[in-house]
Amino acid sequence: MLRVMFAALSKTIAQFSDPAFRGVLLRALAASTALFVVVWIGAWLALSWAGAALSDWIAAQDVDGYMVTVLQWLFGALSVAGVLVASFLLFPAATVLILSFLLEDIAAAVERRHYPGLPAARDQPVLEAIRAALAFAGVTILLNLLALPLYLLLLFVPPLNLFVFYGLNGYLLGREYFELVALRRLEETVARRLRRR
Repeated sequence: MLRVMFAALSKTIAQFSDPAFRGVLLRALAASTALFVVVWIGAWLALSWAGAALSDWIAAQDVDGYMVTVLQWLFGALSVAGVLVASFLLFPAATVLILSFLLEDIAAAVERRHYPGLPAARDQPVLEAIRAALAFAGVTILLNLLALPLYLLLLFVPPLNLFVFYGLNGYLLGREYFELVALRRLEETVARRLRRR
């Protein structure tokens, strides 16, 4: 099994010079950057509004000016930490969601170069592809939220926290990429049955 995985990895590395790969990589980077910029701007606007509302509420409580400054600083620090943690947790889901719409180009380039004898891929319905990508993004977010207490518990144990994060998301990405590629050739129920096996 490892031999097959390393053979596939070496084929992937060898094909990085393929224009189809470069094009998909550049589009994925641009879409990911745009998505996270939108998320960060939305979070900044929401947190600015919440911070202003909190400041008004604290001022109405007749709290000492020094304490208002401390509370505002604390809210700002927690807000930045929250946005960073949310970005960290959303990264795998966002990556798969974006790449699922670009997978066809990569799969076609790989099949052209390494598997020219394959028959044409089936026409996958657009709704099926969107449903599969959104379902996976939801599962990824849910499982990462469930693992959040473990991430936080292991925050100060660097090898273990990275092992848990990459273990969970590596499994999820492997599962999703298998299904996305399998759906090019197989019906949805058959692809899921094959993945489970």
